[in-house]
Amino acid sequence: MIKIEVSKMKMKPIMCLLLAGICFQANAGSSSNAKVANIRIHEGNILMFQLENHSNEPGCSNGEWAVSLVHEKGRAMLSMLLSAASMKKGIHVSGANDCNDWGDRERPIHMSINY
Repeated sequence: MIKIEVSKMKMKPIMCLLLAGICFQANAGSSSNAKVANIRIHEGNILMFQLENHSNEPGCSNGEWAVSLVHEKGRAMLSMLLSAASMKKGIHVSGANDCNDWGDRERPIHMSINY
């Protein structure tokens, strides 16, 4: 049997990185089982949408969401939003904790619908 010893000094940087990742995700915005309230396409291929709830949004956000439609991820999210809205289903969204795609709306990074 091989015995591996890991010193406490080597574990500290790893633990700090793990904790930083957990804290970052904990501070990102989210919407849970929320109905779609509004969907807009803005010039510059930006999808903007509003859900019934949006908690823990970053300081840059006005409570809505925005994602670029230039990439496949944004187009897939538009499809999911339209599906949820047409079936009156709740949707779950997790945010990136930034407003990189539109200055005052949080950028979503994950979306799911319970059917």
